[in-house]
Amino acid sequence: MLHYLVRRLLVGLVTLGLITFLVFGLIRSMPGTPALLQLAESSPDRAIDPADIERMNRDYGLDKPWQQAYLVWLGNVLRGDLGRSFARKEPVLR
Repeated sequence: MLHYLVRRLLVGLVTLGLITFLVFGLIRSMPGTPALLQLAESSPDRAIDPADIERMNRDYGLDKPWQQAYLVWLGNVLRGDLGRSFARKEPVLR
């Protein structure tokens, strides 16, 4: 019975890891960036400055390759840090 539980736990962890990897990759491969969408939504009548997009991408870690960003995100999640909300600009776990 213990062998079965350990095996099921390992399969569940591997499945969870593969799902997060796939979803993270799909989200990062979408056209546009969250920074661009947020800037366009916050000031629809103002021209978007490329320097603002670069700054926001750097602040949110979107300037890194998605594989590196995934490993950073995974490390943060394992420490209990789910990042900052784009909408509220505060930690997600608050």
